[in-house]
Amino acid sequence: MLSISTWIGQKQTAVLGLLVAAVSSVIPVFSSNFHIVIISRVIFGVGIGLANPLTISLIGEFFSGNTLANLMDWRSAVAGLGQSLMTFCAGYLLTINWHVAYTVYFLFIPALIFFVFFVPEPEKFGLNADSSNEEKKEKESKFTWKGFSTVLGLALILFATMVISMIAYIKLAEFYVESHIGTPTQASTVLSIFGIAQLVGNALFGIVYKLFKNWTLYIGMLFSAIPLIGIGYAHSNLVVTVMFILMGLLGGLAIPYIFTKVAGVTNTKNAPLFNGIVLVGFNMGSFCAPILGKVLGGASARLAMLHGGYLLFIITIVVILIMEVTRRMKRVM
Repeated sequence: MLSISTWIGQKQTAVLGLLVAAVSSVIPVFSSNFHIVIISRVIFGVGIGLANPLTISLIGEFFSGNTLANLMDWRSAVAGLGQSLMTFCAGYLLTINWHVAYTVYFLFIPALIFFVFFVPEPEKFGLNADSSNEEKKEKESKFTWKGFSTVLGLALILFATMVISMIAYIKLAEFYVESHIGTPTQASTVLSIFGIAQLVGNALFGIVYKLFKNWTLYIGMLFSAIPLIGIGYAHSNLVVTVMFILMGLLGGLAIPYIFTKVAGVTNTKNAPLFNGIVLVGFNMGSFCAPILGKVLGGASARLAMLHGGYLLFIITIVVILIMEVTRRMKRVM
């Protein structure tokens, strides 16, 4: 992806990814062949892999400071809203026919059109577009390796947060049945409330970041851990719902914070790679969550959440100590 964006430009690479995703995503509408459908999904993943890191890094190419933070929170909020709406529409269309459910991906077409006509090229109109060649080379050489270590650390933090917090998401229905708290339908309702709370929390990120700066990450991690521990001890639907609301409102603050920080250490050359690394941490965390849930809780969903919450709490304390000590050492130096 990095070599492609260097060769043809960030915007053009994102357009290519969106185009590949748009075409491949609707192939199941017209084909019932299993192998063709599987291949189309693989190609769809390639398209998303090309576009997704760039759609994030482009924000950092045009904006900085509080404006960047505000746009990062709106990006997270709109992404969550879009995912929820597409899932809802796909579920409704699935009642008609499984082929028809894939027509929801035709929404890529207006997204592609808007992107082509309204997003400028960062190489020409970005924050660094007016810099001289010498300044650009100096900035790239200065931030590439330092930025890489920072991004790698943020990717590991995001992986740890996602791999543990997602346990609550995937184990909730099982937890309700196991603990005799309610039905899977009630668990689904709680997850819907969690999604709404997450949208509100993401929309408020800019305000929280402006007030708390680096502590925004710690707040996000702590409120991913503490509600998990609370759920592990819960014996009523009300308590679980409150814990999920807290997790949605405040626990999700870590994600836009991390992408905002990544934007602060990138330049036009390495932004796609750095954002791609963080997205790998995000996706690998989601992928590995069921495995970790099994390790932490065995056959018990309650134990998986409880142990996961304590583990994330310990990780959060370690992250706070490392980051604050490192920050103070830099001030002394």
